[in-house]
Amino acid sequence: MSKILDSFDIGVNFWEVHPQFKSIEPFKSLYKEDKKNKQLSSSIMWFVSLVYDIDSQFYNIEEEEKQIIIGKDYCGDEAFYKKNQEAIDKCAEMYIHIIDTPAEKVLREWDNKMMERAKFIKNTPYTEDMYQEINGKTVLVKGSADLLDKMMKNTKSMYDDLKRIKEELSKEQAQSQGRGGKVASLSDSGEI
Repeated sequence: MSKILDSFDIGVNFWEVHPQFKSIEPFKSLYKEDKKNKQLSSSIMWFVSLVYDIDSQFYNIEEEEKQIIIGKDYCGDEAFYKKNQEAIDKCAEMYIHIIDTPAEKVLREWDNKMMERAKFIKNTPYTEDMYQEINGKTVLVKGSADLLDKMMKNTKSMYDDLKRIKEELSKEQAQSQGRGGKVASLSDSGEI
């Protein structure tokens, strides 16, 4: 589990348990610009951690749904993401960059493509090949049935590959308890 989420408690100020984030942008600006009690910037950082950390219990939920759930249940406002989108997006990009190991970056990309693929399959209706009259000519218009059948047939193989990647990542994490054999993320290596 991420070092960040080990200390998760929405009631605890993020900056107190992870002060190293105050030293690099865009986190530094987020912290400095929060003039009140640093509560909003803390909530933004906990939000980023819960939505974008690969070790979050919410990782496998679609991003928009996660944003609503975390906003509503943890930050007390279903529209939390929309109200703070610019700051969250900046912080999320850097957070992912510094927290993910190289293996986690590959896993995140693979997961994103698999979700994109699943949406494509779900949203593409089955259609048959048919002939249509176009500009006075009868033309064969390919349907989607063959493509969808091929994609669905390949799905099992792709998920088997994804499962192997996740198993390797789990082994890597188990072997590196205390970060011994793990390729360190920037936060683990002390660079932030």
